[in-house]
Amino acid sequence: MANEKKPSAPRKAPAKRAPAKKVPAKQAAAKKAPSKQPPTTSKQPQKQEEKKDPHATPIVEEPTNPLHNPAAASDKEALQTAKVHLEKALELNPDYAEAHYNLGTLQVQLKEYDAARDHYEIAIRLNPDYAEAHCKLARLLALTGDIENSKKHFSNALDLNTNYTEAYYNFALLLIQQGETEDAKNNLEKVTELEQNFAQAYFHKARILTHAEEFVESTKNYEIAIDIRPDYVDAHYYFGKLLAGGLTVDKDGMPVVRKQLDRAVKRFETCIECDPNFSKAYYNLARIQKEQCENLLQDEKIEEKDREKQAAELLTKAEDNLEKAISIDPAYSKAHFILALIHHHNGKTGAAEKHYLASIDHHKENPKAHFHYGLLLAERKDYEAARENFIKAIELNDEYGQAHYHLARTYDILKSYEKARDHYMRSVEIEGDFAPAWYHLGHVMETLHMANESKVYFEKATQVDQNYTEAYYNLGRVLNAPGEFDLSRRNYETAAEIDPDYADVHYGLGKLLAGGHRITKDGTHVRKPEFEKAEEHYQRAIEIEPDHAKAHFHLGLLLQEINERPRARQHYERAIEIEPEYARAHYHLALLLNEELAANEAYKADVALKNAGSSII
Repeated sequence: MANEKKPSAPRKAPAKRAPAKKVPAKQAAAKKAPSKQPPTTSKQPQKQEEKKDPHATPIVEEPTNPLHNPAAASDKEALQTAKVHLEKALELNPDYAEAHYNLGTLQVQLKEYDAARDHYEIAIRLNPDYAEAHCKLARLLALTGDIENSKKHFSNALDLNTNYTEAYYNFALLLIQQGETEDAKNNLEKVTELEQNFAQAYFHKARILTHAEEFVESTKNYEIAIDIRPDYVDAHYYFGKLLAGGLTVDKDGMPVVRKQLDRAVKRFETCIECDPNFSKAYYNLARIQKEQCENLLQDEKIEEKDREKQAAELLTKAEDNLEKAISIDPAYSKAHFILALIHHHNGKTGAAEKHYLASIDHHKENPKAHFHYGLLLAERKDYEAARENFIKAIELNDEYGQAHYHLARTYDILKSYEKARDHYMRSVEIEGDFAPAWYHLGHVMETLHMANESKVYFEKATQVDQNYTEAYYNLGRVLNAPGEFDLSRRNYETAAEIDPDYADVHYGLGKLLAGGHRITKDGTHVRKPEFEKAEEHYQRAIEIEPDHAKAHFHLGLLLQEINERPRARQHYERAIEIEPEYARAHYHLALLLNEELAANEAYKADVALKNAGSSII
């Protein structure tokens, strides 16, 4: 193989070059596409998912010469035969640089890396200007982990041949692997300047343009790659992921998410047309369909019946695509997990459990799978098992606020209140804007007889969510000191304003007004009951919830206090009818009956006395 002529002046290494001139956004599709196989990139598979990804990126790409590419050789025997002849050539001429170069390339195909390195180095020693040998040695060194020397030989190759497209390209792939994206971008720009139909270069440029402000440029590069190679599966796939993420900037240059789900769907569908066994394309298509379903259910512009029908159709498609992904790759943990979520949502808890367990089995380090399986177990009231899964989720990710919250709820149910408190506290530390955690923290503090802390946390829940009815109600309830009368009243009234049909709110406000205990401006404790308003709220509670035993009982107390004994008796009896074990209701009914008996006896005595007096006269 002929070597390229060395330029008269040395060049800077590619990592130091200024960006090359950019190519127009579209290229002529009629031009012949490069014969190289497209590079393929993908995130590294999870540790438990050992199945090789056919779309994974090699650190450098193999050349197209059949001698250099084992996939193009008929079989290993043919390679061995070629090797014998190359070795014979070197036996006859030990200084045959090209024979050393080609033998090294062949040995790479046979994975004889040490021997291959020796022959590349001999070729370079015999011909220091051998650019191809520098490039091939650089790729081998990258493959075997000698990154610094790999960079050195890529730079040497490019110093020897400033138009060496393959060297620019493979050097760029190495730089991408090393996270040196700016230098990689410069090299890829040079590739497309030299060869405007190099689809792989546009693809990799698009892949490393990850910032919000680079969204449009990334989109253009994907489009060019696909325009050159319409069947470029990875370009369609990662373009779909870019569109589904939608991270871009607004007119003021501020980051904003503008997802283009319909366009993303077309990309993933094209992936599947090109490669029917591309499991990740099915998975990502299903994720979008699930998201479209969720968006549809929130779209009030569409009739509810139509929303539900269209949403069900989307979920069915998502299920089918996930099942297909799993049939291709049974160890696809993420696909099992999303399918489990869909089954869980649809109430198919048996199927959901099966896929949660499969997801965990294939990727035990997934905190979300443990967490959602814990939710399912909690719904079944299997709190011990739920607790273990929440704990596992937290072990894997201590910043998982929802896992802390639901573990706290589980401890609450199991009456382990100190542990519940600790995990509620951790939950609000992570997600300070999650009102339910503050609210339940208030409850558990009340249970632990920490009244002041309880008030603080109920109030915090109302600050985080100003429409949190239960928080206002409970804050009104725990503000029970005479000096807190007005504040308690305000919280009850706010709760009633948010939800006029909340029976307990009216009951609690009725109790407060009937008691009327407050502190005057001069600090005197006085009682100023508001019986009429209190009765209105008790009656409203009973109207909303006819079987509200406590509302009946406390209304009975009020009526007894204002000497409306017959009505009081009716409400005590109704409270006992609702709750036969209501001890206070039995007690106060007995007192009332005694009062009525005493009043009746006193009345009889008074009548008798009057009659006796009239007879004396």
